[in-house]
Amino acid sequence: MKAIKCKVISNEQIEKNIYKMVFRSDYISTEARPGQFAHIKLCQHSGLLLRRPISIASVDLNRQSFTIYIQIKGQGTEILCSSVKGDYMDMIGPCGSYFNVSEDIKDIILIGGGIGIAPLLLAAQHFKDRNITSLLGYRDGGQVFSVYEFEKFSKQVLISTDDASVGYGGKITDVLIDILRSGKYDCVLGCGPYPMLKTVKDICQQNDILCQVSLEQNMGCGIGACMGCACKIKTDGGYTYKRVCKDGPVFYADEVIFDE
Repeated sequence: MKAIKCKVISNEQIEKNIYKMVFRSDYISTEARPGQFAHIKLCQHSGLLLRRPISIASVDLNRQSFTIYIQIKGQGTEILCSSVKGDYMDMIGPCGSYFNVSEDIKDIILIGGGIGIAPLLLAAQHFKDRNITSLLGYRDGGQVFSVYEFEKFSKQVLISTDDASVGYGGKITDVLIDILRSGKYDCVLGCGPYPMLKTVKDICQQNDILCQVSLEQNMGCGIGACMGCACKIKTDGGYTYKRVCKDGPVFYADEVIFDE
């Protein structure tokens, strides 16, 4: 992890409020692992001091570039999405822990919801030699992105939308239940909203299957100093707090306490 300036190669709106940005960086494209993020500084004239943590979605070693997806959720992400080709952005990265999957694990389920799907694309790319099943949950058909990219690295891709406009109508966790009934899998890697991840954790516990989750959290410093992104982690005697930015964002699902 180091601070660098990355040049914007391209920036395009791919769906409503969702942008795909590609940056030039030999360092991040080489060093990034699935689940890690770039901590991006907003322009100095924005008046916003905190960087924005954005998951790294894919890398291209030949072009020395990497891709992120940003969903506009406020002023900060709106400023990021206004960047144009040729701009330079101040980043720290790649940050945080990553999905750690041993070589003996062959059959992997990726399950993501909303913009939490983005970091799983790098997991699909990184573990492309395994048997990947990708489960992608979206709010509606206007939010569906990156399906064709998952298809390049997965043996199957299943989609759900809350309004049933594309794919299965309902929650992607319902699809996970059906998949686990019909086949044998070694582990589940998930990213998305906390309620979805809590359900994924419960399903995996019921099916005795290993599960890692990448937590989405607002961050302050992004390097573990401010504790602004603390989450509850189980201990033998109760629980402790760990930092999503430094100790995570990837944790074993069994150790995360998802408060109601």
